[in-house]
Amino acid sequence: MAQASITPFQAFKNALTQPWDKIKTADTKAERTDIIKEVLPQVTALDLRSILSDWESDTPLPTQTAPAGPLWGSTGLSGSSSHRGG
Repeated sequence: MAQASITPFQAFKNALTQPWDKIKTADTKAERTDIIKEVLPQVTALDLRSILSDWESDTPLPTQTAPAGPLWGSTGLSGSSSHRGG
C-alpha cells in the first residue's frame, strides 16, 4: 500500500527545529514568509502560498486595526478653543 504524500505545510512543520506552538503565532505574513524560507530555503512559490494558506487556516493572523490618525484625520480640531487661558 502506497503511503499518502504529505502536504507542503506538513513538510514545513516536520522540518521545524523549534516547537510549532512557539512559531505558529508569527504576527505578519512577512514574518511567516521569512520563517518558511529559513526552514525550507528551496521552497517554490506555489508551495509557499500553500503553506501560508494552511498556516492561516491553522492559526489566523491577528486582526489589524487601522491607525486612527490617517483615517479620521484631525484637521479642523487643532487650534480649537480647548486651550483657554484662564
